[in-house]
Amino acid sequence: MMATDLPFRFDPVAHRYTLVGSDEELPHITGLLEADGLNQNARWMTAESKVRGSAVHRLAADYDREALTDVIGSWSYYKGWLHAYAKAMSEIPHRWDFIEMPFVHPYHRFGGRPDRGGLAYGAVAVLDLKSGGAEDGHPIQTALQAILIAPHLNLPPHRIERYALYLKQNGHYGLEHHPRRRDFDRAYRIIRDYCRSSAA
Repeated sequence: MMATDLPFRFDPVAHRYTLVGSDEELPHITGLLEADGLNQNARWMTAESKVRGSAVHRLAADYDREALTDVIGSWSYYKGWLHAYAKAMSEIPHRWDFIEMPFVHPYHRFGGRPDRGGLAYGAVAVLDLKSGGAEDGHPIQTALQAILIAPHLNLPPHRIERYALYLKQNGHYGLEHHPRRRDFDRAYRIIRDYCRSSAA
């Protein structure tokens, strides 16, 4: 993986990407989707669903890192979603090269932290984890993620396969492939509208 030529700091608590030297704060994928009216979930998301999303993401990341301890106590409520993730990983051929790793695009100057990146079904891919239902903005989200990591992989974004994995409390999952090239049209329009490129 190539190192970015735009050094940055990432604050995971505040979810902020700032450039080293100037302290300029860069937009991030979640904020870009909200600005363009695509992150509908943010408008009605309850405190419980936010906690659930964070917990499920943490458990899934620990599972992939082989750092998962017994799911007991406060974690027991989320074991259904974890079982769904474990089932998906047992059935989807994959190799994750990065897990929730922050990136900044060196030209378009926005940040993001794709949930998973590496190989899925033998192709370079990004995978976004969801503990709720499908939304219209999800294919645009994965398009932005593909654009974000493409310079680090020396690939054009459309050569990166894109998936959303919907985890259910009952231990089941749904996998949605995002193959449409037109998703990138809106993703690039969002970048033009809300990001300040390095050429600006």
